Amino acid sequence: MATFGCENDIWLANATFATLTILNRYSYSLLSTLLKSPFLSIIMLQLHVWGSDSIVSVISPECLASSWLLNMSLTPDQFEIITSSNTNISDIHKLPVLIDDDIKYQGYVAISRYIEEISKEHKPPVNQVFMDSTNLINMSLLNLNLTKIEYINQYNLFMNVKNYEQFTRKLFQKYFPFPMMYNQPLKFYNNAQAQIKLLGLASNKTSFFSLAGAQTETVNDEYSEDEENDMALSALHERKLLAKSKEKEMLKETRNSLRCLHLINEYLEFYVKIFEDMNKSDADVTGSEYGYIFDKNKISTSELLLYSYIYSLTYEELPDKFVANYLQLKYPKMSEFIREKTHFFNENLANINFRSPCGIEAPTLVNEIKYLTGFIEY
Repeated sequence: MATFGCENDIWLANATFATLTILNRYSYSLLSTLLKSPFLSIIMLQLHVWGSDSIVSVISPECLASSWLLNMSLTPDQFEIITSSNTNISDIHKLPVLIDDDIKYQGYVAISRYIEEISKEHKPPVNQVFMDSTNLINMSLLNLNLTKIEYINQYNLFMNVKNYEQFTRKLFQKYFPFPMMYNQPLKFYNNAQAQIKLLGLASNKTSFFSLAGAQTETVNDEYSEDEENDMALSALHERKLLAKSKEKEMLKETRNSLRCLHLINEYLEFYVKIFEDMNKSDADVTGSEYGYIFDKNKISTSELLLYSYIYSLTYEELPDKFVANYLQLKYPKMSEFIREKTHFFNENLANINFRSPCGIEAPTLVNEIKYLTGFIEY
């Protein structure tokens, strides 16, 4: 009896071991499947953007639109937003960049296409965005945003003296520690100066070292040769020359502002025309109303980017609100619709996992030196 009991115990132990082995293998297989699924991955997607704490900066509409896109297409446990303001993380030195298992998707277009791709493979639990990278109209509008409206936004933030001196430059003190906050505004300024020439806009002279935001006293770079050779003969003559240079700067900025308004009107008219053409059969749509273009219940990726640009151009803290005032006057329905939607998008970002950069993610002087000397890689 004792032998039989021992053999019975051994059989029971073997059966138990076999069962646990099968369950273990099944659990491992299931875990592997979960890990391979982008929507069920334990490793969250990481979106690096311009900003600080839990606020995405208006200096980059692409970052803002990417944040909205992920929030509207994924659940909060599937991604996190890192306000690193560190362009070294991107291979093209430009934010936003989305990182998924060491694979980088850089720029709004690449990020939106990746989200569209994984949405097709794995039906997301929530999707409020119309995504179709093969839609020629959507692609054309994306290109319009990134090659035209982008330059107007660059002018408004970095070349408009009032906005730059009193608002934009001060933002970099929130994003970078000393002394890094001096270098980045210069990069943005030089980039904006090159870009706005493509729209026929002249650059305005500003100073990078006037931390108090005082008006810069510089001479217009478009003076005639005779004006450039003028020498101050007295203190009174010097004041007259300075007043003349300031007057020319004001005239040039006024001319640039009018040019911006003319262009933004042209681009928004294009959007309105497409909206009307795409919604001719909708009885609820009239000439005085505005809404989503492709699907009345879903915003497209191109519209999401446009709304982020309008949000930046009409940001309430900008001292010079010439764009906001014009759009409110010329496109009241469209402006109100976009204002309501962007307010809703920003409110929903409050439920997202934000975190500040840590370790080599932070844009510190030490990390910058290590990156330039090859001691760290991203």
